[in-house]
Amino acid sequence: MNEKRQYPRKRVNISALFKGGKLALKRVQVRDISRGGLFILVDTPPEVDEIVIVNLDTYEIGKDLSMKCRVVRSIPENGMGLAITTTTDDEHLREWLAK
Repeated sequence: MNEKRQYPRKRVNISALFKGGKLALKRVQVRDISRGGLFILVDTPPEVDEIVIVNLDTYEIGKDLSMKCRVVRSIPENGMGLAITTTTDDEHLREWLAK
């Protein structure tokens, strides 16, 4: 299978707050992340193309980081793939991913 990702993924197991779709606010687990997107475990993911907000835990990455994302993949009972559209600190995200 041909890889379509623009940036390499970093496998992680970090906690985040998620808001979007039918979920007002929920703590979720991030399984992988890159400069362009992330995959989050959630039982009832929003529909593809919905806009959501993800706040990564400060403890995990050393700084508050909030991201506006678009759902690009929705897998019921499993999770969702998100494309990052904007972030509060893109430079910090790039530096953290490089570690």
